[in-house]
Amino acid sequence: APCERSEPWRLNTAQYDAASAPENVLVLVSAGPGTGKTETTVARVAFFLARGVPADKIRPITFTVVAAAELKARIKLKMPTIVGQPCVSTIHALSLALLGRSEIMSPPQAEDLALRALFEQQWPEER
Repeated sequence: APCERSEPWRLNTAQYDAASAPENVLVLVSAGPGTGKTETTVARVAFFLARGVPADKIRPITFTVVAAAELKARIKLKMPTIVGQPCVSTIHALSLALLGRSEIMSPPQAEDLALRALFEQQWPEER
């Protein structure tokens, strides 16, 4: 098995279950700080790779740029020999990319909409 409940993965039962879920099952890892969300996500990437999913078809999503950078670093650390890299991004970057690819709006319109939403979220009194 690519990930076991032992070194180097150190997954508990819930983490192992999330990491080893079938490819057609979407997994949301939601927990407090320091509980192993990143480790579980890295292990899930390892399971996908072991099942023959190409790295560039794996898309782990996080909420912050810092978390995305940490996830990328840990994937490289745990799996330095994989061919290609999973496309790690934030939910916001993915949303912007999807909006930009849609027929609903052009990429510049999507970026403008995202920037306006961010501005309104940060400074609601300025509306």
